[in-house]
Amino acid sequence: MLDCDLPMAGIKLRGSCDIALCTSAAVMGNMPEKGLRIVVELKKDEVNFNPYQLAVELLVANQRSPFLKPIGVMTDLMDAWLLMWAAEDSIMVYYCRGRRAEAIGILRAFLEQELLMPDSGSIMHQQDKGGPEAEVGGLLKRRRLRLASGAR
Repeated sequence: MLDCDLPMAGIKLRGSCDIALCTSAAVMGNMPEKGLRIVVELKKDEVNFNPYQLAVELLVANQRSPFLKPIGVMTDLMDAWLLMWAAEDSIMVYYCRGRRAEAIGILRAFLEQELLMPDSGSIMHQQDKGGPEAEVGGLLKRRRLRLASGAR
């Protein structure tokens, strides 16, 4: 899903992510790559985190879904969460170590915005203003997702 050619740089990127959260409209249209919201890379241990891998996945996701401004996540699903998103002229990085609830709150805040703007870096501070949160060890209340499968 994350294959792309960058002819100006003479680079061909091939790859995928472990989990991709897409808009339901893109899934129903059988083009999930056009509705990317979050790309997730799972690692067993924090020592295996490679920020460059996540940055490339984020670059391609932003090329595929430029108006949705996807966010990239590298995590062990426990205590280590590396979040990346594209700002106006750089890639923003936020690392949550031992703060799973904070990472989930930030991701939820990104998902609640329909279209993200280049100045979306302030999202991580919404929790201080009573924004989305999750209790450690608990689950977020979430909307039921539509399930769909494309032709294989």
